[in-house]
Amino acid sequence: MKVRELIKDTVWTPGRDYAGARPVVSVLLPTFRRGADGLFMKAATSVLAQTLQELELIIVDDASTDGTAEQIAALMAADPRVSCLTHPSNIGLPAVSEYEAFLRSRGEYIAFAFDDFIFEPAALDALLTESREHANTVTHGYVEVLDRQGGLFHLGKAPQSHELLNYYNFIGNSSFLVARPILDDVGLFDPHIAAARVCDWDLWRRIFRKYHIRRADILVGTEYGVARDDSLGNSYPISMDCMQEYFGTPRNLHLRPDAFADFDVWRMPSDATASLAAHVIAVRRFLKPKTWAVSEPLSSAEDVSLLFSPKRPIVGIFGPVEASTSLVFDGLLATCAQNFLFLAPEADPLALPLSVARCDAVIIVRNLLHPSTSGLIRACTAMGVPLYFYTDDNFMVLANSDPDYADYRSSAVAECLSRFDGIFLTSPLLAEYFEFFDLGTSIKLLGPTYDFEMREKLGRLEAAPRGSELRVGFTGGDFRAKHLIDAVMPALVNVHRHTPIHLVVRSTVGGLDDVPFSMTKMELCSFDEFLVRWRELQLDILIHPKGDHANVDYKTANSLLVAHYLGAVPIICDETAYQDVDEKDGVLKIDGSICAWEQAIQRAADAQFRRQLGAKLEVYCREKFSPRHNLAVVEEFFAELGRADVCAWNERISRLVSPSSDHGFSARLALMEAEVRSRAYRFALRLRKASKMVRGVGTWMHTAMTRLRTAP
Repeated sequence: MKVRELIKDTVWTPGRDYAGARPVVSVLLPTFRRGADGLFMKAATSVLAQTLQELELIIVDDASTDGTAEQIAALMAADPRVSCLTHPSNIGLPAVSEYEAFLRSRGEYIAFAFDDFIFEPAALDALLTESREHANTVTHGYVEVLDRQGGLFHLGKAPQSHELLNYYNFIGNSSFLVARPILDDVGLFDPHIAAARVCDWDLWRRIFRKYHIRRADILVGTEYGVARDDSLGNSYPISMDCMQEYFGTPRNLHLRPDAFADFDVWRMPSDATASLAAHVIAVRRFLKPKTWAVSEPLSSAEDVSLLFSPKRPIVGIFGPVEASTSLVFDGLLATCAQNFLFLAPEADPLALPLSVARCDAVIIVRNLLHPSTSGLIRACTAMGVPLYFYTDDNFMVLANSDPDYADYRSSAVAECLSRFDGIFLTSPLLAEYFEFFDLGTSIKLLGPTYDFEMREKLGRLEAAPRGSELRVGFTGGDFRAKHLIDAVMPALVNVHRHTPIHLVVRSTVGGLDDVPFSMTKMELCSFDEFLVRWRELQLDILIHPKGDHANVDYKTANSLLVAHYLGAVPIICDETAYQDVDEKDGVLKIDGSICAWEQAIQRAADAQFRRQLGAKLEVYCREKFSPRHNLAVVEEFFAELGRADVCAWNERISRLVSPSSDHGFSARLALMEAEVRSRAYRFALRLRKASKMVRGVGTWMHTAMTRLRTAP
């Protein structure tokens, strides 16, 4: 069922001002049966009462039968800025309504209103001011949410990294203001039935991959849907883990306004796993009573085959949001996003095993011996889910000098890894170390990956005004601070005598209080936020002093990729990771002496020379860190994995909740209760019973035929 078929009978009623001057902001408001209790009128009135008057409100009535139509007519009579689209029968997919409203909208910016959301009077005015100050970015505020107990909590207010959108949604669906060209590029809300409940989360994720998202300290309004049983969020079936798989499908081109009408909302995603296929069929069952869905097939033979013969493995990525994870896996998302299920370490320990049950393998990133990891390892072991470990540091070497890694003695690491099926390491020397000390089997190299979308995203940032000083940045860890102070700082002081210097360092770096030049200290933040904030500083040079511990030999050349992302020339010391690079690759490599630092900084002070080096560095990084290197490793890894069908999924849950499992009886009961409530799981369970019945009949017939053939 394509979108154009769903909306072919929609009735358009423009407002009295529709042919007049174009508004600055278009507010899109889909609604269904919110008229009787007065919530729709409150929502619509909160838009029309905004201090920002240069707006239009486009309402989409999804065939309400509770007096909403009369209320819309009254609004249109009272305010010429109101227009309306009316469906003759209920569609039940808000993304379709948003699309219709977007086609009719005329504003420079788009705001998303809903019939259970009340805007603060100055919200759109404040969001517009913020948006205009930051071109090519998307701004959101925060919202208050009324929960079922009558309490209020905030979404989007805490300074969380937007990279956490990989794990879950924490931004209110009405808190965004988006420039029209960005939606023309990224596309609109996904109208597929599987994503109906979380199409806003999907859009934020898709925007985040291509544009910087800014959080503004603006209270946009109050959300009431969470407290209502009849809200879409509380009534439509959903599997959040399956959504990560679905979100991984490349859809931007199909969701752009010019292609949206041909989007098939009913189709089964290609190469879906068993759990996603079960979820899609469950949502189809839920929507079957809709007039438009009555004639649509619940499932085809091909759809059902996915439940028992899935073609795609799912790999859980369990680890913190940090550069170690982003540098490797973000560059693979363009190709492998459907295969990755990001598991948040801070997730509910009762819910996490349910996510693991859908995985064909789990990769633990770095935190091997962290307390949050032990429960995951037990769950994987109980369910028979293969475990893998990924690290870009030699924790065993660090254990000798760094108290933060004191637990990572070789014996402890070896004992833990004995339950693992394989290891991913970032450098050949690190792999040699693990092999020499027999710390694991099936070792694969998986290094930093060039993220083309990140590179384009950073290139879209608007350049901030800056002075004529030479901007020098230091992003390294504290273990490089000694060489920074002893060798780099004297060189910078000497250069500063004839060339103004501005130094940018991480806030944790000490010993730099008495410098003769200007300096900025930047707070630690997530990798994406770090790249955006430092890129906006327009660094000329990125310095990489010597490190003073043994782990340096096991590092990769990722600082060169970071320098390229930031648009800076890297000046590095001759370490193991940089043995094969030199000036022909866009890199200034030195011996680490004060004189060498001074000469290199003076050379890099020439803007034309920096441009030449930057062009060479881009060529080097695109080849050295090309995704194809890691894709070959990952695809081989995928080929080695099994594919969990609905029977295996059910078996894993059974193991998890069995009395012999060490996962905890109360946790098992909670998991059972949560899983039984899942419509998708109940459907999968019925299919499993049916498959057992079919196999039982087949076995009986085979036995009977054998007896007949052997009878005297």
